[in-house]
Amino acid sequence: MTPQSDPIAATDRARLRLDLREALKFDGIRPLDLAPQSPQLDRLRRRGLRPKSASTIFTLAEVNGELLWEEGFGLRSAGLRRGRNQRGGVRSEIIERVQVDPLPLGNEITKYLASLDQEWTPKHGLRLWDGTVLHDPIAPGRPIVSKGPILVLVHGTFSSSESLVKEIAAAPNFAAFLQKARKHYNAIYAFSHPTVSVSPVFNAIELARHFRGVKADVDVVAHSRGGLVARWWLEVMEPAAAGRRRAVLVGCPLDGTSLATPRSLRAALSWLTNVHRALAAATGLASPLIPFLSVVSGLLRIAATASGVLAKTPIVDAGISLIPGLSAMTRVNLELDRLNIELATRPDYFAVVSDFSPPPTGLAVWKFLTEAKARAADAAADLVFRGDNDLVVDRDSMQFLCGRPKAAQINDILDYGSQDLVHHTNYFRQPRTLTFIEQSFKL
Repeated sequence: MTPQSDPIAATDRARLRLDLREALKFDGIRPLDLAPQSPQLDRLRRRGLRPKSASTIFTLAEVNGELLWEEGFGLRSAGLRRGRNQRGGVRSEIIERVQVDPLPLGNEITKYLASLDQEWTPKHGLRLWDGTVLHDPIAPGRPIVSKGPILVLVHGTFSSSESLVKEIAAAPNFAAFLQKARKHYNAIYAFSHPTVSVSPVFNAIELARHFRGVKADVDVVAHSRGGLVARWWLEVMEPAAAGRRRAVLVGCPLDGTSLATPRSLRAALSWLTNVHRALAAATGLASPLIPFLSVVSGLLRIAATASGVLAKTPIVDAGISLIPGLSAMTRVNLELDRLNIELATRPDYFAVVSDFSPPPTGLAVWKFLTEAKARAADAAADLVFRGDNDLVVDRDSMQFLCGRPKAAQINDILDYGSQDLVHHTNYFRQPRTLTFIEQSFKL
């Protein structure tokens, strides 16, 4: 049963529609009313038929304040016909219909994912950051600073080094943090890398190549999926490094994330759309670290491919399996099982975690995000998270190393607890986060 929430205001629906249209800029994705018309295809669709080469229609609708993506023209999950409806206490409003061209299997999917990475992370490689300027990537094979302590920043999924350093610079105590970092480190680098077209293992290989032969002590600050990149690099690619290795892992899916393990890719896209709507409307919570609607727009084409070409694939969600960067973060994951094996020694790890729990009153869409926990007992519910989370990563996964929870393998943890301020994309704006980094690295 869809939870009862207050409807989204008409002005907010109009703004969301405008924001979504601005994000629909990838090839093969367009608002339905701007798509080329085909009377023959329209007749087939009215008869319930779908040509093999036909596009897929996705509908974004509001159902009692909750935003849902559905395949087709209407709202099957709410039992409603297309258009504006109010039946049995369930209210719905169509926000947008999008026409999406599925991709052929094979290299075209890889090329498309690479184009998404190019959009979200335009410059790839190790980049020097002086606190104000983020320089262009260093060419592979070119020498980097090899003496004295080095700090490396690693961004997360759908993000970029530019966004990460902007978030760090937005913290009230950034100036003091930067002064200490400049005094302590001979160089500060940011590692820009693709996050959807390849696994974190391949990112780690590239990072390890830059540090081949570097004997200096290295500290790492990693956000989200960047923590997996850092762990593969430090534990597997450089297990016998000459210098000391430490890492602060901020909101990292050390044991995967439920966002990459939904019952359907559409469920994850609905979740991200609701998160965008909620954070955009809430004063002081918005952050550009992840462009949520751009991510939804880009991944709609993968959803269309899974729905069309792989409609009969006997797995929970073919869509996620088509995205190497996300499938490497599922909760049931042989890749992570291998990363989490027991080691005699490992780098010093520190973690920052949060459970974002907005109040049950106020903005209607918060009710969808908070009531998800209350509905978790319903195994049939099309939910993403069934427990504590920071809107992107499960809380238990952020403090899980080598098959053991919490401090069994992590030196120290900054736990923001359950609150309505700190979520996945604004950790670095919190003064306590930068202070925790200073203390962990003894700056």
